[in-house]
Amino acid sequence: MGIVHKGVAPHRCTFEIWDGDIDEAEIQAHLSRLAQDPQWPPGILNLVDLSTVRNISVPDPELVALLREGTVLENELRTALIVRPEWIAGDAPQYDEAAHATGVTAFSDVAAASAHLGVPLPVSLGMLEALRQSL
Repeated sequence: MGIVHKGVAPHRCTFEIWDGDIDEAEIQAHLSRLAQDPQWPPGILNLVDLSTVRNISVPDPELVALLREGTVLENELRTALIVRPEWIAGDAPQYDEAAHATGVTAFSDVAAASAHLGVPLPVSLGMLEALRQSL
């Protein structure tokens, strides 16, 4: 359980898996790993698989803003989240305002998320499978 990532420069995308219970300490550790990764950011795209997250703490927006400052992500980041279908069902709580403010779009399947970002589906499937195995 935890968070893993991999930047893929040819596709200008960071792929991430968030799994299990994610607390504030794990998010801060993840942000620190991103900041120390010389391959990050590989571009403006971010594909995050949250389909196996149970409980999650929301990161401090100021910390995230600080990490993005001075990178191409500061004004151009496009994130696609893969979530369980019930998270975006018609009767689920709506997070449109937060999604609009952060440029995040939620999807219930990898194919739709990949298409949204323009990343070939086989690339996304391969990267997410490799990351999941590394957890």
